[in-house]
Amino acid sequence: MIDRAVELVAARLNQRLRLHLQSDEDLVVVANVVDSDGTPAASVVDKLAFFVVNVQKDDLSQTRRGTLPTGGRLAAMQEPLHLNVFVMAAAGYSDGNYPQALKLISHALRFFQAHPVFDRRTAPELPSGLERLVLDIENLEYEQLSHLWGVLGGRYLPSVLYQMRTVVIAPDEVAGEVETTRAIDGLVGS
Repeated sequence: MIDRAVELVAARLNQRLRLHLQSDEDLVVVANVVDSDGTPAASVVDKLAFFVVNVQKDDLSQTRRGTLPTGGRLAAMQEPLHLNVFVMAAAGYSDGNYPQALKLISHALRFFQAHPVFDRRTAPELPSGLERLVLDIENLEYEQLSHLWGVLGGRYLPSVLYQMRTVVIAPDEVAGEVETTRAIDGLVGS
């Protein structure tokens, strides 16, 4: 579900950037800024990389364990897992193209400021199981930013971090079955 949420948001952002910057090619790629061997990723040169930097459980969106009727018995379902996915938009650039990187970040900021919520009304292509995604900008202090880019293994690129709430991971399996109780005819003590 995380992959589909990230891809949906990136596709929407790409569509907007291509329109506003009148580009025939994709400007947003779902990719890390560093390849697995530690070298800068060629796929993000002069593009906006959109990638996950962290996933956390959202304790504020707890729901109770549910049950579904299955022929006189109830199927006990585990509660869905609500997640906050931290995504970064980072603008890669080639020599002499730094202003274009700043333009990509600026457009991304404008897009998410104007469209912070993706739901069935604003994004009918939202995958089944996702009802709503909300993107909030995250502020990082210089030290936190330095640590994050150190962990990412790359040099700093113009970037912005967003918290994408709430990605829901619903279990596909039934956790067990419980017996149903029958209504008692009459009142006690009548």
